[in-house]
Amino acid sequence: RACQGLACTQNSDCASGLCVGGICRAYPIIDEVIESNGAVGNLVTLRGRNFGAEAGSVVFLGLTSDTDDVTATLPACEAVWSDTQVIVRVPAEAKTGPLRLLTSDQLYDTTDDDKGGRVVFEVNDRRRPGLCAVSPNRQTVGETVGLTGEQFGTTSADVSFGQVKAGRITSWADTAIQGVAIPSVPAAQTPVRVFVAGERSNPVFMQVVESPTLPRLESVSP
Repeated sequence: RACQGLACTQNSDCASGLCVGGICRAYPIIDEVIESNGAVGNLVTLRGRNFGAEAGSVVFLGLTSDTDDVTATLPACEAVWSDTQVIVRVPAEAKTGPLRLLTSDQLYDTTDDDKGGRVVFEVNDRRRPGLCAVSPNRQTVGETVGLTGEQFGTTSADVSFGQVKAGRITSWADTAIQGVAIPSVPAAQTPVRVFVAGERSNPVFMQVVESPTLPRLESVSP
């Protein structure tokens, strides 16, 4: 059966089981919402698949009535919408409840169905630093990246790559952190977070590449 983006005439022609307008499509699936609670204005990361390359929308659904549905805004960073990751701002008037992601093709997933992770986003007063970009988004262990976001403060704190703290940071400001050296972590899609005053930011995932020159410990025996 045909892969996503190829021609079709009926749903059974597609591996995804969905034919729309003569093209095989796939429903978006939200696997995670990180963090799943926080204050209005915080940045939140949605992880999943089939979000598409073009920006759609994310709606905070609140309670059962449609009257309290509120559409989130995207932060002013590059590449906050990708096929596997979307970063949004908790909108004013948002109420505790599930989220809905609508793609540019008008396909959607909600966090209260059985397609992906089940999440009820809790709106509270907990303020967190917000991360919206890691540049470059693909970098080698030992090299540096820059971070863009908000509420980092002006005093240097911590940045983590997965569970490992960055070893070196050149400069720290409220909306930008520069010269962040990638520590020795496995080559993989890796969540980057900023830690300020005991609170951690939403993650931005980047591709860490193994260094061809740095030494690597492969085994310890006995």
